[in-house]
Amino acid sequence: MVGLWGQPAGAVPDVAHGIERAAHPPVHVAPPPRPVGAAPHAAGVRYVAAGSPAGYIPCDVRNAYHLATSSLTGAGQTIAIVDYSDDPSIASDLTAFSSDLGLPAAPFSKRLLGAPPVDSGWTHEITLDVEWAHAIAPGASIVLIETASSSVGTGVSNGLIQGLDYAVGSAVNADVVSMSWA
Repeated sequence: MVGLWGQPAGAVPDVAHGIERAAHPPVHVAPPPRPVGAAPHAAGVRYVAAGSPAGYIPCDVRNAYHLATSSLTGAGQTIAIVDYSDDPSIASDLTAFSSDLGLPAAPFSKRLLGAPPVDSGWTHEITLDVEWAHAIAPGASIVLIETASSSVGTGVSNGLIQGLDYAVGSAVNADVVSMSWA
C-alpha cells in the first residue's frame, strides 16, 4: 500500500528542513462502512468506504507544518498551480475530496494555456497539487493553470515558464505559485 509522496504506507517521508518528524506519523485507516440507510454525509460525520486506502488526511499535513492550531487559512490569498496537461475531472475531484474530508468548498478555477492534452501521468500530479494546496490553505482561492507544453524553455509557446508568467501577471496575480514536474 502506498501513502503520501509514494512512500510505503506508514513510512515517514523526508520533509523540508526545520519541520519536525514524528516518530510514529499519524496514518489513518478507513473506518467500517456506514450503516445501511444512513445519510451519505450527515453533519459533522465523515465517512470513508470500507477498504479505502489508509494514508494521510488534511489534519496530518497541517500538523506537520505546525498549522493545526494556527488561524492561518489562506483567506484572501490566491494560490496558482501550474501544471502541464489537462485534468478534465479536477473540479469534481476537488469537490469530492473537500466533502469527504470535511473541508469547505474550494474557490477554484481553471485556465488553459493553449490546448493542453490529457496525460494520465500528469493528471495524478494535478490532483495531488490542487487537493493538498486546498487542505493546507482551505480559505485560499486556487487557480489551476494547465499548459499545452511541458517544456521549461523561454522560447516555447504555452509551456510551464509561460504558465508561471501568467500566474504572477495581472490575469491571476497569484500570491503563491506552485509548479510540479511530476
